Amino acid sequence: MINKNEKKRTRTDFLGILTVSCIQDELTSLSLISQAGATTLNIPDTTGWNLPAEFGGLIASIKANTPGVENVVISTHCQNDLGLSTANSLAGAMNGARQIECTINGIGERAGNASLEEVAMAIALKG
Repeated sequence: MINKNEKKRTRTDFLGILTVSCIQDELTSLSLISQAGATTLNIPDTTGWNLPAEFGGLIASIKANTPGVENVVISTHCQNDLGLSTANSLAGAMNGARQIECTINGIGERAGNASLEEVAMAIALKG
């Protein structure tokens, strides 16, 4: 399992012209990792700062632009610092992630992680 997170800690408006290069580097890294035999690509929101549209867009971009991604499981791991871990996890699933990492009652580091019971009920009720 590979966990890519450092570039997501930097606000893209601070990256300026480097944004396109950083995104391409990230996609190339994920492609090479999947070609090397990884079975899961874990895409986290380790700071809990993303909004659902941002995180869902990240997963959609990875799904659409990473050669070899069809051979791996895209997994999400969302922190709850802004109370959005469940929403971000669901946005990831709606955009192609096939695995959601979550915990019972959302218990985890700092503000916690996506709550298993919230994710399960949202999927059960909304599909």
